[in-house]
Amino acid sequence: MVSSARQPGAASSRVSHPAPAIAAQPLDYRTLALTGAFETDAAVPECFAGLSGNFDGQGISFGALQWNLGQGTLQPLLRQMDTQSPAVVDEIFGPRGPELRAMLAARRDEQLAWAVSIQDRQRSVVIEPWRGLFKTLGRRGEFQVIQTAAAQGLYERHWDGVGPMGSTVRERSPSSSTFGCRTAASLG
Repeated sequence: MVSSARQPGAASSRVSHPAPAIAAQPLDYRTLALTGAFETDAAVPECFAGLSGNFDGQGISFGALQWNLGQGTLQPLLRQMDTQSPAVVDEIFGPRGPELRAMLAARRDEQLAWAVSIQDRQRSVVIEPWRGLFKTLGRRGEFQVIQTAAAQGLYERHWDGVGPMGSTVRERSPSSSTFGCRTAASLG
């Protein structure tokens, strides 16, 4: 039998660990990261870079809430990134930046055709170099801020102040915000 009592003069077995970096982030960021972890099966920061192909007919699904071309939820985020941080888009996408911008200016059916053209059609997986380019974008703080603001907008439009079965939510806890964020994401 092992005794749990400390021996006199023995050093403490408790080790102090620093708080995870995400703990310093605002609640809306932490909530989206938690939701994104469920949606993408990846931890921070990879949950902001989740990338799926056209397996569901949505062209490309990307980010913590799997914003997509088919529903028109990804284009506004990409446009906002290009408007707010064009140098970052140029840095990441390099010579493919003009192609990305042309896609964003195209009609929805042309955007979906473009999305299929950058995928392995057998597996509906975005291929390189586009896979790496989008993943890099999702890991950037600038795009994470855009995703967080868009998710907050969804939350406020579809969920803010109303809980399950119409009850009133008075506090914003991580669990109620995550439930609300996931519900709002499914409503689009």
